[in-house]
Amino acid sequence: MTRKFANAVAAVDFPATLLLLLPSEYIGWCEQFSQEGYTVNHIDYPPPDDNVLTDTLSASFSDLGKVECAIITYGLSAEDAKVVHMAASQIVRLKVLVHYCPSAEPKDLLVEGHQGEYLPTIIHLASSQELLHAQILALADSNLASHRLPSSAYTPITTYTYPFVPESPPFPLLKKAPAQVKAGETSATDPYIRSATGVSYTRTLALLRRHLGPHFDLEKLWERHTYFEFVERDAPSLSSSNCKLIKLITK
Repeated sequence: MTRKFANAVAAVDFPATLLLLLPSEYIGWCEQFSQEGYTVNHIDYPPPDDNVLTDTLSASFSDLGKVECAIITYGLSAEDAKVVHMAASQIVRLKVLVHYCPSAEPKDLLVEGHQGEYLPTIIHLASSQELLHAQILALADSNLASHRLPSSAYTPITTYTYPFVPESPPFPLLKKAPAQVKAGETSATDPYIRSATGVSYTRTLALLRRHLGPHFDLEKLWERHTYFEFVERDAPSLSSSNCKLIKLITK
C-alpha cells in the first residue's frame, strides 16, 4: 500500500521525491519530509509478503519518471534489503539512500553507481549494532580504495551509532515527528531517544539537501527583510518576508 504526500513548500517548483519505507502508523515522518520541500511516497513497511514489496517498489519507481529521488528505510530486514537493493539498482535517478537501524548484510544496504562507486548513503544504528557498523566501514573503505575521490569530495558512506537507543523499533519511531507536535505540547520521550532522533534527522536532511536540494538563500531573504523594515518601511512586504523566514528557519 502506498500513499503520496505533496511537497508543502510553495517556493519549490520541482521537488525531488523521497520513498519512505515505514509502518503506516508513523506516517507523520512523511508529512515532516514533505514540509522540507520534498514529494514523499510512503510504502507501508513491513509488507505482508515479499511479492507485495517487490510489486509496490516497482510501481513506485515507474511513477518517478525523470524526477531525482532518495530511499529512506526504517528497520529494513535482511530479506527485504535484498529486494530493495535489487530494485534500487535499476533506478537511474536515485541519488541518496538513508537507513535507520537495518538488520541486513552491508552489501545489501549500499547501491553502486554507473562507475562502481557507492551512492551517497547514511546509516543510523543503535550502539548495540557495532558489528554491523564495523562491517559497513570495512566495505566502504574497500570501495574507496578502488574509486579515488578528490580531496574536496564527501565520502559516500557515513555511519553513525547512537547510545542507549533501541535497534527495534527504530528509535525515530518512538518520538513524534516535529510536524505532528502541537504548540505547548509536552513529551515524555526518553532524552537519549529525543537527542538521537533530532541529530539523526539533521544529518539526514543535510545529505538530502546536498544532493537533491532544495537550497534556500537565507541571507538573501534576510537582506530583503531588513530592507523592507528599515528602508521602505513596507508593512505588507515585511510581513511576507517574515513568514518566509519563519517557515525556513524553524524547519
